Amino acid sequence: MLQHFMSCPGNTGLRFQRSRPLRENRVPLRILYEKYRESLTQDNIIKVVALLTEYQTGDVIVAVRDVYVQNPEIKIRILGEPMQNRKLVAEISLVNPLAVPLNKCVFVVEGTGLTDGQQIKKLEEPVEPQAVAKFRLDFVPSLSGLHKLMVDFESDKLTGVKGYRNVIIAPQPK
Repeated sequence: MLQHFMSCPGNTGLRFQRSRPLRENRVPLRILYEKYRESLTQDNIIKVVALLTEYQTGDVIVAVRDVYVQNPEIKIRILGEPMQNRKLVAEISLVNPLAVPLNKCVFVVEGTGLTDGQQIKKLEEPVEPQAVAKFRLDFVPSLSGLHKLMVDFESDKLTGVKGYRNVIIAPQPK
């Protein structure tokens, strides 16, 4: 199965079946980002097609599988005591899972009752392979209660990466 680091160290789940039942084999298949990046859909799906020819009989066997590429996780840490009308800091990070640098990286952060609209953070430098893209966002929650801080990440090579963190904001003391 493709993992968040976007290579395929394990099994894609392809199964090859014959018209004459003998046995089913699972074949591990490693697919490198460099090979599939041009074929990746907006939904992070790759169609994998395998064609086998049986050596002795010349029978042709085909297996087709849609494989979902999982995006990396966005980590969100809340630093400070979550209280209404008191400054909070969110530490937001993401590890580049690819073997190539990420350029034009943008985080968009928002949360009703937490932030004043969308907060946009453009990273100045590329994020190298396996490096962490990290920044801190200051905000002052205006409403108490349970709220969701939502983060979107886009770059030249990763799109549609989403994360969120539930935050319980205590009411302002009277």
